[in-house]
Amino acid sequence: MTQTMQQVLALIEQALGQPPGKLDDGAALDLTEGWDSLKTMEIVVAVEQRFGTTFSARQMMAIDSAQAICDALAAQGLVNDGLTQAA
Repeated sequence: MTQTMQQVLALIEQALGQPPGKLDDGAALDLTEGWDSLKTMEIVVAVEQRFGTTFSARQMMAIDSAQAICDALAAQGLVNDGLTQAA
């Protein structure tokens, strides 16, 4: 699991009130208890703040899993060889 995925999962767990390490890289809107469209917006804001970026409306509409978040970050050049460039 990449460092970016670990960071994204930690943000999702925090938003959902889950204990650290509970979710895996298969976490998704339709598979994860408590993850609904309102929580998605909370997760998006947390990710944007953590990585110092903003997502387009199109990217936000596509965010339905931890992997989709990582893909959106990669599309913005914030992921390199599995490691984040943001500190």
